[in-house]
Amino acid sequence: MAEQPIDAYEAGRKSTGLAYLLWFFLGTFGVHRFYLKRPTGGWTQFFVHVGGWALLGLAAWRVGQGSVVHVDEPGMHMMTTSWSAVVGGGLLAWTGGCLLAIVWPWWLVDAFLIPGMTGDFNRRLRAVLDR
Repeated sequence: MAEQPIDAYEAGRKSTGLAYLLWFFLGTFGVHRFYLKRPTGGWTQFFVHVGGWALLGLAAWRVGQGSVVHVDEPGMHMMTTSWSAVVGGGLLAWTGGCLLAIVWPWWLVDAFLIPGMTGDFNRRLRAVLDR
């Protein structure tokens, strides 16, 4: 009878090594936080990261949409871009860059937080199983 909680604990406990592996390869998407049962932080990291890249892509698209190639003479091409495309694209790019400037340092800080998050999860699991 005493063996069952130990088996349940071993089956449910989280590994710091696996958390670091997920952090290293998919950390800016918050995958390590999902693994450690911290979905709020995981979703926040995910949306900040994806949103940052989406805004950068949208900025490039916006500037491209406002660009026109003129042919003045045969063989002479000139590209012009509207000011609204430059300003709109610049604001989108700045916002996207700010989002990425938030998520990347957060990713680095998480490297120091993973052992504590793993320990907290495992302690809570042990407390639930000991009841």
